[in-house]
Amino acid sequence: MTEQLPANASMRDIFDFCTRKGIPSVAQGMIELPPPVGLRKLASELTLRDDVHTYRNRFGTEEYLDGLVNLCKSHYGFHEAFTKDNILATHGVTGACVTVLSYLKTLGKNRVGLISPFYTYHVRELEQVFGEEPNVTYIKLKKNPDDSIKTASKHFYLDVEELENTYLKKGLDILMLCNPGNPTTHVYQKKEIDALVHLCGKYDCNLLLDECYCDMVWDGKIYSPVSLSGDQVQDDVIPKHVFIARGFSKNIGCQSWRVGYLIAHKSLIPKLMQIGDPVYICVPFSQMAVGSFLKDDLQDFVKHQDQTQQLMRDNWKVLSRAFKNALGWEPIEPEGSMYGLFLHKQDSDLGAVQSALELGVGVCHMSMFVEHTPENTGMVRIHCGITHEKALQIKDILEKSK
Repeated sequence: MTEQLPANASMRDIFDFCTRKGIPSVAQGMIELPPPVGLRKLASELTLRDDVHTYRNRFGTEEYLDGLVNLCKSHYGFHEAFTKDNILATHGVTGACVTVLSYLKTLGKNRVGLISPFYTYHVRELEQVFGEEPNVTYIKLKKNPDDSIKTASKHFYLDVEELENTYLKKGLDILMLCNPGNPTTHVYQKKEIDALVHLCGKYDCNLLLDECYCDMVWDGKIYSPVSLSGDQVQDDVIPKHVFIARGFSKNIGCQSWRVGYLIAHKSLIPKLMQIGDPVYICVPFSQMAVGSFLKDDLQDFVKHQDQTQQLMRDNWKVLSRAFKNALGWEPIEPEGSMYGLFLHKQDSDLGAVQSALELGVGVCHMSMFVEHTPENTGMVRIHCGITHEKALQIKDILEKSK
């Protein structure tokens, strides 16, 4: 009998358990793919320079900002009016989110709506900024009434009418969500994003979007509020109530580099810098390598994204079949991010995790992503950001255990 996990086990607890036991884990979303070789060479060359080891420009170095503008215009198709004045360099996506929340707190904004299921670190960020018991209203995603949908959207549907009448009308200062979703894998479509931007503006609510997985859309591309600019640009390409956090921990695998960026209305960037800089001082010098890479080797960046997405799909095909065959779990087809979900029929999510551990693989229980940590959501989550060899190893373990 495998050692029993504690009732409050986190994904890191599961990962540590698997490490002790010497068994593979797909519980913690830690991408195992190295950054592109060209980017790593740029970073190694930078360390030999004498002028990079001091504090950097508080908004971000010119190399980084120029590279981001090239990325956003050439690859993401942002409007021509988008400039580096819309960007603040941050310590990863977390640094961007904390900076925005801290800035809004100075304006007396503290009533937060959090789309549920949610990314667990968003709760930690809210606790860091607003205290141990932040004023959070959880807005639950529902089953989609459209039976023709076969992907994650079938299980995670945003009822826009309910959002307006039940939540926004009664008063929210901040609405926070992840797109593509972690853990849901749901990718919000143009209609949903347009509605979020419109309704938040209508009810004086700030919209904070964590777009960490913006390059990991399994079919098509992400639709972001920056896309709303279209042909009509008034005073800026992004509304003043919208903030977008992005980074490079997942899409190019440099998690420990702590290089991210915040997109906002150009009039707010100096104010946001004054909030974030005293906490984080400056973004590490690795931002310069990322900036040069995005400016001079953008095709290599795009190639890396294509390879990463194909790897995710290939791993999901292998793992979804293997878990279904071994445990009877029903796969939920992902739409984005680096994750995949399964429906299980056990008495609890942790019980389903325990069943996988009995066979020799670590997975994550869905309950930790839902308010009040219910015992049973009927789902578990895995991550697909592993080597294909590891995916095949897990498949073999599950087949032999069965």
